[in-house]
Amino acid sequence: MTPKRGYGPDHPRFPGYDVLSQADAWDEVTRATVLSRLHPDLTQTGFDSSVLSDPMQPSPAGTGEKDEESGAKQSSPRFFTHAQFREAASLLDQLVGQDAEPMVPVAWMVDARLAENSTDGWHYDNMPPDRETWQRSLAALNEDARQAHGEDFAACTPMQQRALLQAIHDLNTDMWHGLPADRVWNVWMRYACTAFYSHPAAWNEIGFGGPAYPRGYKNLHGLEPYEVADATPQHDPVKTPGPFMPTPRTPTSKGASS
Repeated sequence: MTPKRGYGPDHPRFPGYDVLSQADAWDEVTRATVLSRLHPDLTQTGFDSSVLSDPMQPSPAGTGEKDEESGAKQSSPRFFTHAQFREAASLLDQLVGQDAEPMVPVAWMVDARLAENSTDGWHYDNMPPDRETWQRSLAALNEDARQAHGEDFAACTPMQQRALLQAIHDLNTDMWHGLPADRVWNVWMRYACTAFYSHPAAWNEIGFGGPAYPRGYKNLHGLEPYEVADATPQHDPVKTPGPFMPTPRTPTSKGASS
């Protein structure tokens, strides 16, 4: 079955585009892989996400209750504790700029990846393995939040969360709780972006055509029949200032005291 349109198709850059409308053109394995990303909080229990009437409708996270349509039980995080999961979700949503439902379930996707120890196959020599980095950095982030605001990071306001993250970002190569800040930021962003841009909602937002196998491409130098033209080609999002921009440092003379 072809899933119903969910969030993403109404994005102004590619209006009306819905990559899931092409699900029937994908082979079975590819289709199952892509659809499993729609509700990773449910699919960890092994159910078929295609039974959902609207698979991109947000679902409650980690409640332990059954989804009314699929009958699948909401799972708990597999790597993070429940407390760590709340902190990770708040962090990851800030990093990818999500602040209102419906949202890509980035934290669930990262949790599943860490539970399976599915890393990039390497880590910096001055950093611990990724799973340890996540646990240590979330604890450090909570410590900063409690010191600054008397609350865990997840309980802070969005503005407070952004300020805390900006401070870490601005440390650049300086140490942060015993870890190089730029390396921690790199780990966070790699996991956040890998999860976010593997989701069909993000594909809709950037006009990506989705898996080409087994159909292939018909027009190598133009749009496919099912693709939608960019409605705002003059706007370059890469050049648009966003959150967590570098804060210029005041240069100091050599030997000057700080």
